[in-house]
Amino acid sequence: MMQGSSYRFDTLERGSDIEDRISELPNELICYIFTFLNLKEVIKTKALSHKWKDQSIDMSNLVFDPTLINIDLDDDVSLESIPLPQKYQFIEQVDQLLEIFNINQYASFTIWFPLGKQFTSHIDKWVNCAIGKECKKLDLELKFARIDDEPYNFPFHILLSSKKSHLKWLSLCECQVKPTWEVGHRLNLLESLTLVYVSMEASDLEIILSSCLNLEFLELIDCEVLTSLRIFNQDIRLKHLFVTPVVFVANIELSIPSLELFTFDGQIENFTISRMNQLKTVELYIEGTYPRGMGQLLDELSRNAPLLQTLFLTGYFDQFLSHAHNNNETPKFNNLTHLKLTPKGDYGWNVFIGILYKSPKLEVLVIEGYTPPIDGEPSWTNQQLVPTCISSSLKIVRFDEFKGQDFELDMIECILKYARVLEYMKVKVQISSRKAKKKIIKKIKAFPKSSSEAKVSFW
Repeated sequence: MMQGSSYRFDTLERGSDIEDRISELPNELICYIFTFLNLKEVIKTKALSHKWKDQSIDMSNLVFDPTLINIDLDDDVSLESIPLPQKYQFIEQVDQLLEIFNINQYASFTIWFPLGKQFTSHIDKWVNCAIGKECKKLDLELKFARIDDEPYNFPFHILLSSKKSHLKWLSLCECQVKPTWEVGHRLNLLESLTLVYVSMEASDLEIILSSCLNLEFLELIDCEVLTSLRIFNQDIRLKHLFVTPVVFVANIELSIPSLELFTFDGQIENFTISRMNQLKTVELYIEGTYPRGMGQLLDELSRNAPLLQTLFLTGYFDQFLSHAHNNNETPKFNNLTHLKLTPKGDYGWNVFIGILYKSPKLEVLVIEGYTPPIDGEPSWTNQQLVPTCISSSLKIVRFDEFKGQDFELDMIECILKYARVLEYMKVKVQISSRKAKKKIIKKIKAFPKSSSEAKVSFW
């Protein structure tokens, strides 16, 4: 049944004199044990006992991966260079296993193996089988397939040929996506869509999203050709959006009232949002220089995401950000409580100070990777100039790259002096000299603290 394996269902016939205690187990327990086994283990296990041999197995969550042909999942070197005979061996194993298991419905169906366009007929057959079995979760993880082949073209026509699609979760890796407008309505139940190393254009994504009004999770990772992303859909239920482009993204325009979390990691030329009234978490890791300026991006967020609570921002700041101190006319993050900032460029420290002024309810602050200020920062000897968040709400502070410079010491001294509800400050001192490091730590420990509960630690 399985090539290269000594396990056969007639094993018991040759060893009938062996007492079969496994058969004494109740059916419910046997079925429960099967749920913890992968497909290959199930085949081996069924050879252990008459009762296990004939047991009907509910394998509604099917995962076919390289372990079927004895390749470790983490062995990228082997996965990148699987010879053709082994690929056909994998195909044969999948076909045999699908025949063995009597399954009326698939809860999930996963193919994790480097198969490309030349194996289209086999993959199409499996996808057709999964759709026909009312599969709710379909995952084609064809990683490394394009090393020696063209990408597999996902068969949207199969969705059209079926009576109804039950798909709620679709994940594609190293595929090509070319949907038609006719297929849109067959994806109306989709709640989660993940596309990794998928070749597609903005128009292809528009077709997919046109009818996916129940979609809540969308992940786009290294999608080739996708250089623009525009989602203006007031009816879609999208809550989580993750975008990591493989190439430079010229434009991202979003108007998704239901969106709660947005993550972007890459280069971008223009970022525009509107009507993001539910957006609570934003993570932006912007490579290179943002042409419109980081100050403009911050204003865009503060004006159009009024409920924003968590902001992780990494970027190159080459423009001065007006502090305006606690001026009410300056756009603010009125609900921001958690800020992690990695400010690069000449004005990184300046922007850091500016965001503090814009965040009156900030509770958690993490700062790393900054450059010394090139312009004079406001003196906080006057308490009226201290950002509101420091004196009223700041509870946790972490400096990840503290080098002991004067402007850093001034900041720590100010926070300890004015932060009345501060609970914890952690400082990572990056000074090579042990003597100098001890001197800096001693100096910080001597700073007066407004909060009696504040604890300061170093590492």
